[in-house]
Amino acid sequence: MIEDFAQNWHLTTWDWLAFIIAILSFMVAGVSMIIAVKTLRSQRKTEENTTPIMTFQIQEFLLERLYVSLFDGYIRLKALSDVLARMDFEAYPLSDRVEDSVLPIDDIHCELYYRDKENYHKLRGLRDKVELYNRRLASFSRNLSSPSIVAASLKDELSELIDYNASIAKTWTKVMWFLFHYSDEQLNKLYIRIVKAVDTQDNHQAFHSKLDKDDVYVLVLSDEALQEQVIESMSFYMASEIEQLNGCMIPIKRS
Repeated sequence: MIEDFAQNWHLTTWDWLAFIIAILSFMVAGVSMIIAVKTLRSQRKTEENTTPIMTFQIQEFLLERLYVSLFDGYIRLKALSDVLARMDFEAYPLSDRVEDSVLPIDDIHCELYYRDKENYHKLRGLRDKVELYNRRLASFSRNLSSPSIVAASLKDELSELIDYNASIAKTWTKVMWFLFHYSDEQLNKLYIRIVKAVDTQDNHQAFHSKLDKDDVYVLVLSDEALQEQVIESMSFYMASEIEQLNGCMIPIKRS
């Protein structure tokens, strides 16, 4: 039958067989494409049902949490600076207390502002600063436990790290105002939550170092009464950190 049909169309048997194979291949490719499209749609539906949707409200909450982590890291670094200064930087912490202050960079979702060029660049700038801060923390942590790094270099590195943390705090304040018109009242409420999280029941111990009204984390507040509360509670927190650090420092001889 194939031979008769091929002769009528002036085709050889092999030409006809090649034509049939090509048709079958085209049909198989078509079916495969349909299956792939259906699979992709199914995956998208699964992602929509299982992946949390990032919203501006959630982003605002995550940025508030970032600020709390930033402030916490600031206190920890100042406490470490106090302890190291009294030990002439001839020691380092037993645990990863420095890298514990790494900031949650994944909480910053720049993709929310892809269609808003100005706000995207502001949030991206904050993210870039946080990323650099985390890298500098890791670098300082490595250098601190290395006997080949001299004390003067470590002292400068830690001082710059503390200043950079304060710089990020200033950037955070600007970004929150531009993105969410974050008010003084909202900032005060955030600080009240921070203060309440610090247990100051045993605040009879002396403060080796403390925050003051010129500190960037205090200056940002417009309420003087709240400023005093923040200074008291966070100075106590710093004293607690100093006490813990004193019990976990390892002596080291630097070159």
